[in-house]
Amino acid sequence: GKALYKYSGQWGFGAELYSNWGAANNLLPGDGDRLAYLISEWSPDERHSLHFGIGKGFKNTPEREIIKLVWTSCF
Repeated sequence: GKALYKYSGQWGFGAELYSNWGAANNLLPGDGDRLAYLISEWSPDERHSLHFGIGKGFKNTPEREIIKLVWTSCF
């Protein structure tokens, strides 16, 4: 899930939480990997955005610390 607060026309910040439910033949909601991010988003216009996040893995997640940067361009 994602919660984002847009505090200006171009900038926003928030948090994301992802959870793995396990293998398709053995679904166990909330029992798998978990990732939590603090995020920031910058949208210079309606067609582009830059998404930055610093995250941490919990439970069985092999990645303990994560940095992500995503550029989106609509065309």
